[in-house]
Amino acid sequence: MNKADNHPHSTSHGNSRNTGIIIAAVVVLTLIAVWLVPGDKSEHADIPLPAAKPAPAADHAPVQPAADTRAAETPEDLEAREGQEAREFIAMARQSGAAVDTLFNKAEELRQSGKPADAYLLYFEAARRGHAGASTTLAKQADPAYFSPENGILDKPNITQARKWYLAAINAGDDSAAELLENLHLRVQNQAAAGDPEASRLLLQWK
Repeated sequence: MNKADNHPHSTSHGNSRNTGIIIAAVVVLTLIAVWLVPGDKSEHADIPLPAAKPAPAADHAPVQPAADTRAAETPEDLEAREGQEAREFIAMARQSGAAVDTLFNKAEELRQSGKPADAYLLYFEAARRGHAGASTTLAKQADPAYFSPENGILDKPNITQARKWYLAAINAGDDSAAELLENLHLRVQNQAAAGDPEASRLLLQWK
């Protein structure tokens, strides 16, 4: 046995050297492993982004208050909705060749039952086809002397419309329409004489 084997410091120094070699080897292997592993950029390049969060199912969707369609309803929409019965009757009358008196009588019926929009459409169709009574009725609905919001679709009298329909009634053979038109003319003249500028303007239509 040599002296080195019996010396305690020699043994301790040998063990320390062996431990250092082992640690160095582990460090080298770790560095090699890290070098061989791809970086984050290449590792996740082909991974798609998460899909967008799906919209909630219909059964779980937030309940929205129902829209109030009446608030957005225009006068034209109202007239079309209320005049549906008249439109259907006019279509049937045209298809069957019904007499114009049939339209006028139906208009009278609808007016009395509280359906002024339907009645107006039928009066208009009858007047367009030359019915004197329908023309006179439309004229009175616009004449300030006979105006009533419940009997027509106008919200206020309209002398221009009244005059137009009185003239149509006269042309259709209603002798009473001539007197009604003259009375309207006299009222407009009186209003113009009292300083009403609108009446003065309307008088120009009679010339």
